[in-house]
Amino acid sequence: MSWLDRLKGKGGGPDEPEAPTDAPQDRAPPRPPHVHPPMPRLQRASERRPASEAEVDLDALLGDIASGLAPTRPAAEERPVAPAPRRPRLGERMREDNPFAPVSEPEPVAHEPPAREAEAPAVELNFEEIVFARPPSTSDAPAVDAPAPEPAPHVAAPEVVAPDFVETYVAEASYAAVSYTEPAFTEEAPEEPVADTRSPEELMAEALTAATAGQYETALNIWEPLARAGNARAQNNIGACFVDGLGVDQDLDLARRWLELAAEGGDPVGRRNLATLYFKGQGVAQDYARAAELYRAAAEDGDAPAQDMLSWMLLEGEVMPPDTTEARRWALAAAEQGVGSSMTRLGMIAHNALGTDRDPVEAARWWRKGAEAGDADGQAMLGAAYHLGAGVPHDKIAAFAWLLRARAGHSALADRFFDAVSATLSPEEAAAAQRRAAIPLGELP
Repeated sequence: MSWLDRLKGKGGGPDEPEAPTDAPQDRAPPRPPHVHPPMPRLQRASERRPASEAEVDLDALLGDIASGLAPTRPAAEERPVAPAPRRPRLGERMREDNPFAPVSEPEPVAHEPPAREAEAPAVELNFEEIVFARPPSTSDAPAVDAPAPEPAPHVAAPEVVAPDFVETYVAEASYAAVSYTEPAFTEEAPEEPVADTRSPEELMAEALTAATAGQYETALNIWEPLARAGNARAQNNIGACFVDGLGVDQDLDLARRWLELAAEGGDPVGRRNLATLYFKGQGVAQDYARAAELYRAAAEDGDAPAQDMLSWMLLEGEVMPPDTTEARRWALAAAEQGVGSSMTRLGMIAHNALGTDRDPVEAARWWRKGAEAGDADGQAMLGAAYHLGAGVPHDKIAAFAWLLRARAGHSALADRFFDAVSATLSPEEAAAAQRRAAIPLGELP
């Protein structure tokens, strides 16, 4: 029997033979499979079937007793009662319609239940498929030899608003399906972000503070909208981050593009950084002439590092024609802004009498300024001056102390005098020089 037959309550068919058994005769007959009757369907008042004759007779009898009268309605005809089934004897042929009744026994009168109203067949709901109409394709239309229409002006696509979705819930019941619709849930419009009322200067100061603390991603988030709005210094800062890979992956091409925007926007730092790319050949072909042009433009705008670089290029004369006068002018401009390397260069100009008379005292004065500003070459030259007594009194402990600072600053000039000065010191003098070299520059006497 299939699972569907068992689910529908069907038993074995009449043609199924009885399995042979050697069990004793007095054993109880096997019970038919228990099948739960289907749940009756509730009927409406208009669908109720009429009462049986027995119910009518009982109602009449009760009415007669209540009125004190003898029953006037004849009793209902007695109906034969079907005998209880018995187990057939061995060898007795079974009836096909009732396997538990022998052939010799009279056929019991079937007690037919009253006819029930036929239930309406279940109606299967067919949900129609919704077909969305699409506009006809232009490829289906016949080709027309006509001049091409003028292109329509570009219209921005409207903002797409998410529709409100309404869910329908169907309550599952045994006899009736009740459906109700919940009200649509409308989402509240998101609050518009509060506009930042701070000035660009305040935002740039905040970004610089974050960059100084190493929080380059925070700084870039502030610089990016300002740079796209045309802030040349923000464009320069983004380009500098791409040069060194600060907060972003290193990308010299993007660095060049941002720095070009900054240079075109008139930012002197952007011009100087772009000049450095051309001077070193980073991301672009090396071009000393273009670098010198950009350095000069930045120097004229007051950028101290650009003034220092332009002074060096004019003094060395390797990438551009030398000009000691211009070199000294730009070195003085940078030194006034605190650039230590320009101070050291002014001492070299005075020591070597480049465009001026030789002056050891002036040279030592500028070397001291450069050394106290932290320039390693200035510290080496001041140490040599103390060792030789040129422009300053001879002091081998002071000489060795400044040479120790210069070597720590990786100055190549310090190696020329370091061993010679060290050989003249006793262990106590060397220890004293080391203690002096450990004093911070701002705390020197």
